[in-house]
Amino acid sequence: MGQQWVKVLKLDSSNFTLWDGENKINPDELEKQLRLYAEHVKSDRSKLDILYEILLKTGFPLTANMQEQKVGKSRIFNIEDGGLILCLENEVSREILREIMKLKPRQVICLDSAFKGNDQLKTNTVLEMKSQDIVFHTI
Repeated sequence: MGQQWVKVLKLDSSNFTLWDGENKINPDELEKQLRLYAEHVKSDRSKLDILYEILLKTGFPLTANMQEQKVGKSRIFNIEDGGLILCLENEVSREILREIMKLKPRQVICLDSAFKGNDQLKTNTVLEMKSQDIVFHTI
């Protein structure tokens, strides 16, 4: 008889620092908010923590079929056979993103910070994925 694993999950706060949109914010507080939001993934959270929060926010059950795959030098999470591909790497490249597109997922989510400020790469990725009917988001 095969070995079975049980997942035990505990509800916690979000893995992301939330933007405080308070209207009456002084310049010092605004600068602090901007710095916090630039690196909005909380430093004490693991990739699995982020994975499970995104699963819930995208409507997948916590029991969804998940496989961790290697794509180039990166690791991705393939949820429900391409229903969602999650790339939580700290840096992405055009090559990695194109390898992900070859998997023909319905949806792809990457960390916004993984683009390292390369807006051209992010814009091109949005357009390439859209042309292949792949929904693309960054968080």
